[in-house]
Amino acid sequence: MIRYLKIKNFSVFDETSIEFENGLNIITGETGAGKSVLIDAIKMVLGDRFSKEKQRDLAKKTVLEAVFEDIKLSDELNDKYEIEDTLIIRREIDSGGKNKVFINGFSATLNELRNLASNLVDIHGQHDHQLLLNPENHKFFIDKFIDNEFLQKFRQNYEKYKSLKTKLKHLIENRSEIELKREYLLNQINEIDELNIDIENDLKLEERIKFLSNIEKIRNAINSSLQLLSYSEINVESMLKDVLYHLSSVKDTNENLLETYSKVEEISYLLNDLTVSLENMFDFDTYNPDELNDLIDRKMALDKLCKKYGPTLEDVIAYKEKIKAELEMLSVDDDTITDMQDELNRIFDELKRLDNELYTKRKQVFSKLKKSVEEVLKDLELKDATLDINFIEQSEITAYGSKIPEFLISTNKGFAPAPLNKIASGGELSRIMLALKDIFSDYDGISTMIFDEVDTGISGKTAKKVGEKLKNLSKKKQLIVITHLPVVAAYGDVHFHINKYTVENKTFASIKRLDDQEKKEVLATMIAGKVSEHSLKQANELLVENG
Repeated sequence: MIRYLKIKNFSVFDETSIEFENGLNIITGETGAGKSVLIDAIKMVLGDRFSKEKQRDLAKKTVLEAVFEDIKLSDELNDKYEIEDTLIIRREIDSGGKNKVFINGFSATLNELRNLASNLVDIHGQHDHQLLLNPENHKFFIDKFIDNEFLQKFRQNYEKYKSLKTKLKHLIENRSEIELKREYLLNQINEIDELNIDIENDLKLEERIKFLSNIEKIRNAINSSLQLLSYSEINVESMLKDVLYHLSSVKDTNENLLETYSKVEEISYLLNDLTVSLENMFDFDTYNPDELNDLIDRKMALDKLCKKYGPTLEDVIAYKEKIKAELEMLSVDDDTITDMQDELNRIFDELKRLDNELYTKRKQVFSKLKKSVEEVLKDLELKDATLDINFIEQSEITAYGSKIPEFLISTNKGFAPAPLNKIASGGELSRIMLALKDIFSDYDGISTMIFDEVDTGISGKTAKKVGEKLKNLSKKKQLIVITHLPVVAAYGDVHFHINKYTVENKTFASIKRLDDQEKKEVLATMIAGKVSEHSLKQANELLVENG
C-alpha cells in the first residue's frame, strides 16, 4: 500500500506531502482545487508520461516520491531492488525535462518502473467508464478469471499458427521471386568460387607482379653486379685476394696489421657468399613470359570481387558463407510446402481445440460473474439489474478467440438486456465498474485501489450504498477515494482536504489531514455550501451513522 507521498514543484503543489493510512482514505476539495492533480502525481510516480505543463517552476526540479509497504512482488523484483518491507520510488524531472528514476535507491528506466508499478496500484478514473462502453474491452474483464497459463498457451499457439500461415503464403505467392533470388545468389557464389581464392598466396600477388614487371631490369642489375664482384677481368674478388697476399707477409709483425688482415679475410668470405647468393637468387631461364599477364588478370578480377563484396579478400570469403546460408533458407520445393501445410493443419486443429476450450471457460466464468455482479448491484440500488452476455462470432480465430464476449444489461424489469452503451447511464456505469472492481479485488493481488470520483452521477440512497461498498472493500485493500459526496466521505477512516489559495498572484494548493472537528466542518460545507448549525448537525449525523 501507499504509505507516504511527497510532491514538489508539480502543478498547483509547490511542496507538500501526505501520509496515507490503511482502510478508506477520503480526499475532498472544491472543484479545481487539485484533487485530480494529486492522482496525476501518483500516476507520475508509477511511470506515467510527464507533461511539461505540470512543472510548476521551469527553473526548478520536479520531485515525486512515494513509499510503499506490505506489497506483493515477484522474487525477481524483490532481489533486483533489495525490497524487504519497504519500497521507495523517486522520480525527478529537471528543468530540461530529463527524467531520473530511482527504485530503492537504484537507478532505473521508465519501462522498468512501469513494469514494477503494474503490481502496486489499481487506479480507476472517470474515463474508465468508457472501458465498459467499448465492447472490445469486455473480454479482458472475463479473462481476468481464466488461468493465465491457459491464456498464454492459447496466444502462443495462435501466434505460431499466424506466423507459419504467413510464411507459407509468402512461399507460395513468391516462389518465382525466390527462384530469382536463388539464381542471383548462386551467380555470386559461382563468381567467387571461380577464382578459387587462396588468401595466403593472393595477398602476395602485387609483390610478384612488381617483380615480374621489372625482371629485365633486375637481371641486368644482377649481371652487372656479378661482373664487378667476380666475373670481369678486374673485379673486387681478385683485388681482395691481392690485398690478402700483401698483408699476409707482414700480418705477424704487428697486432693492428693482424686485425686488419682478419677483417679483410672476413670481407673476402662474405663477398664470396654474396656472389654465390646473387648467382642463385633467380633462375631467369624458368620464367614464363605469360605469367605476368595472367597475374595481372587475376589481380584485377580479385580487386573487382573486393569492390563488390569486400573490401578485403577475407570479407569476400565471409560474404560467400553468408549468402550460402541465405541460399539454404531460400530452398523451396514441393515437399517443403507440403510439410509446412501439414504442420499448419496440425497447429490449426490444436488452435480450434483451444478456441473451443476458451469459449467454454468464458461461459463458465460469466455464469459465476453474473451472479456475483448482480448481487453487488443489488447492494448498490440496482435491484432489478440483470447482466447477460453475447458472444460475437468472428470470421476467423483471432488472438482473443473466435467468439468475443460482450456484456449486456437490463436495469429495469420487463426490458431485455442490451449493450451497455445503449442502456446504462453514467451513474449506472459507475456502479457496474465498482461491482467489477469489488469482485476482481480478491484476485488481482494489488493492495491499493484509487477511485477518482467513482460516485459520479449518483446521489441519495444510492450514494450511501456506494459508500458502504467502498467501506467494505477497504477492509480488504487500502482505498484512496476522491469524492464530492458527503455521504461517501463520511465513511472514511481518514479524511484529507485540499485547499487552493493565491499568494502574490500565484496559485497554490495544500493538503491537510482533518481532525474530527475539521472533518465535521468540511462535511457540513459539502452538504450546505457553508458551515451552519444545521449543516453541522447533518454532518454529525452522517459521521455517527457511518462511523
